[in-house]
Amino acid sequence: MHRRGSTGRRARFALGLAWLALAAIALADVRTPLGFSHGTFYLLALVIAAASGHRRALFPITLAASGLTLMGLVTSPAAPDAFPIGYVLGNRLVSIVMILVAGVLLHRQIGALDAVRTGRDELEQANEALARSTRLVAIAGATARIDGWSVDLLRQEVTWSDVVAEIHGTPHGHRPTIEEAIGFYHPDDQPTISAAFSACAEAGAPFDVELRLRPESHEGDVWVRATGRAVRDADGSVVTVEGAFQDVSDRKAIEAAARERDRHAHELANRLAQTLESISDAFFTLDRSWRFTYINPQGERLVQRSKEELIGVSVWEAFPDVVGSPFEANYRGAVDTGRATSFEAYFAPLETWFEVRAFPNRDGLAVYFQDVTLRRADQEHLRLLGVAVERLNDIVVITEGEALGPDGRPRVVYVNEAFERITGYAPEELLEHPRLLHGPDTDQAEIDRISAALEAWQPVRAELVKYGKDGRAIRLEIDVVPIANAEGRYTHVVAVERDVSERHALEEQVRRAQRLDSVGQLTGGVAHDFNNLLTVIGGNAEVLVEQLDEAPGQLRLATMISEAAARGAELTRALLAFARQQPLEPHATDVAGLVEGLQTLFERTLGEDVEIRIDTGEADVWPTFIDPHQLENSLLNLVLNARDAMPTGGRLTIELDNVVLDEVYAARNDDVAAGEYVMVAVSDTGTGIAPVALGRVFEPFYTTKAFGSGTGLGLPMVHGFIKQSRGHVSVYSEVGEGTTVRLYLPRYDGSTTSRDDAAGPADGRVATIGGRETILVVEDDPAVRSFAVDQLRALGYDVIEATGGAAALALLEDRPDVDLLFTDVVMPGGMSGKQLADEAVASRPALRVLFTSGYTEDAIVHHGRLDPGVDLLTKPYRRDDLARRVREVLDTDASPP
Repeated sequence: MHRRGSTGRRARFALGLAWLALAAIALADVRTPLGFSHGTFYLLALVIAAASGHRRALFPITLAASGLTLMGLVTSPAAPDAFPIGYVLGNRLVSIVMILVAGVLLHRQIGALDAVRTGRDELEQANEALARSTRLVAIAGATARIDGWSVDLLRQEVTWSDVVAEIHGTPHGHRPTIEEAIGFYHPDDQPTISAAFSACAEAGAPFDVELRLRPESHEGDVWVRATGRAVRDADGSVVTVEGAFQDVSDRKAIEAAARERDRHAHELANRLAQTLESISDAFFTLDRSWRFTYINPQGERLVQRSKEELIGVSVWEAFPDVVGSPFEANYRGAVDTGRATSFEAYFAPLETWFEVRAFPNRDGLAVYFQDVTLRRADQEHLRLLGVAVERLNDIVVITEGEALGPDGRPRVVYVNEAFERITGYAPEELLEHPRLLHGPDTDQAEIDRISAALEAWQPVRAELVKYGKDGRAIRLEIDVVPIANAEGRYTHVVAVERDVSERHALEEQVRRAQRLDSVGQLTGGVAHDFNNLLTVIGGNAEVLVEQLDEAPGQLRLATMISEAAARGAELTRALLAFARQQPLEPHATDVAGLVEGLQTLFERTLGEDVEIRIDTGEADVWPTFIDPHQLENSLLNLVLNARDAMPTGGRLTIELDNVVLDEVYAARNDDVAAGEYVMVAVSDTGTGIAPVALGRVFEPFYTTKAFGSGTGLGLPMVHGFIKQSRGHVSVYSEVGEGTTVRLYLPRYDGSTTSRDDAAGPADGRVATIGGRETILVVEDDPAVRSFAVDQLRALGYDVIEATGGAAALALLEDRPDVDLLFTDVVMPGGMSGKQLADEAVASRPALRVLFTSGYTEDAIVHHGRLDPGVDLLTKPYRRDDLARRVREVLDTDASPP
């Protein structure tokens, strides 16, 4: 390359010199008169140009020299006279011919020189390439440990290269014999090389074998590849065997490693196949055309197809319902993006949820899938359970099973929303301070019992009073259950705490109502017996009072007996009112008018120290269906209680209003039905009632007044009357502030008929006392019967008597002149007064009937109200009451009882 560069520079210099010479000669021609001889000087420029070796540059220089020579005829000074123009012209033409001939000859010479030069260059390049190839072969041979050898069969001499010598472990230049060369190989391979060499030497058969060298001459196995071919002389006889040796130990090691890898891969493939056949996951593979190439037994079971049905079949063809489903979208997405995907989807034909993991590869798609239907159902159950627990009205608390907290208590790990809703505490407050719900009424013994049960890992139920954030006591019924893990070790405790405060209050109300009802039943029975006694005592005392005008001492005693009997009668009426067993005679009543009409009475009762205010409201107060006389008594009772609660004076307010009690109120008070009511509220500014006494105000004989100041029957009588009238009573009181008693009376809708509307005097005549009619008296109590018979006879009536129903029917059959049947309601012997009256009126429709009773749990009174058309004289009664009622009934048109 260096020589070629310097030659180029010389050529360019010679070419430039040739042009310079050409210009100098032309200038001389123009300046000298000897122009005829200048033409030959241009040959110098051609020679210089030829020396540059540029054949193409020689032509323009030749043409330029010829042109300048010809131009010299004009530009050159005139020749001396001794040279005629013809000579000058001829000379110039000869010069031009010489220039052209020289140019052609020089062009050819340059071509010949170029050919020689090119041949030399090619030879040099060939030599260089040969040397380079030789070096490369040497390098390759050394690197690949390959080189040649030859065996001269005539001389039985082996010649091999240095590389081959190194392969065989011999010094460079060593020439072994054929037997020695064969002895370099492993004994097991010597027959192979010997036979191959013999066949090549004898028959000219080429060979290419791989052999192991003797193990003792090398560390590890050394493999060589030996190739050989025959070289023949002019006669065709094999005179030489030549070839090459190559150390192929590395390749053999690679092949052995590859075989080991293949074997290992085959084993892995077999194990993988066995694994895929036995794994619990279903598995299949698809090729690039979406055809099944494999499916394991679990896959066959889940898709309910055999591999014979699926292999080679497109997944879209085998399962048409997959098309357009999440399965297709995810499979195609995985293949298109080359990224694995996982998803869950429902396959309707199999009614199964599958969890799928798809892995794209160069062969297609590998898919693992599992049936997760049960797991999803469990998850849904857990979700629903979680939602239910969160929305549960009961508190749910979960703690760890072991005491890990700093205070030696188990750590709280979960509370539901009901905890904050019921207690007012945020869940984190419980997590930090688990004892914050305890208070003065929290039963430590009950807590100890719970702890003892949990230490034995036993479930336990308890009831505790805990406290909300606002200080409110909350009664909780608690079920605590220890929870074990799969190994059977108890790890957590679950407590379900339900607020039973309202239930407890309702149970207390029921117990109080049952207690009151029991007392009422007892009171009613006692009052019935007392009424019989009081009828006799009061009636006879009244007779004595009339007959002892001449004996003042005895008259005073009789009067005292009569007054005591009257007080006893009032007491029994109060007891019956409490027991809701007094017979009521309700009417459609204007409560506002009734209250306003009592204002004067209330004012006299309260005195001047108490201010009274009556507020009937702006709207018209609804009518109510009630016994007005008993309502008056109840209001008077409340006013008297208010007066006693304001010993130093105060203010009494009576308010009336129309109210609607809704279902919520009715649910909290089980003794009232939702609906429309007239409310009468009696409020005072007195001393009030203590909370401990407020729950007992409706109990008979319970009083907060001083001993001897009250019977304890006032509020119970009011309560019994209002409840008997299907109403409701509530009491609110604060100590030192006063008390409000609210009476709720059902609104009258006009659907109930009062006794005044159903029955009344036939002709409006004023009843007269006494008469001449015949009266049948039926009474099982001899004293009461005797009193009634004597009093009626004294009034002028013809009286016959019977002790029971059967005897009375017999008398009625014998005495058709009986005008009135006066019978007790409750009688022994199997026939009540109602049954007796029914049979008697059935046979004698004109017969009039008057009942008497001191107890209303009988057939003529229902829900505390007399049946329509029934006349009743309640016990105890006096002679005047008896005379008036008998006369009223006899003067009334007969009607069925």
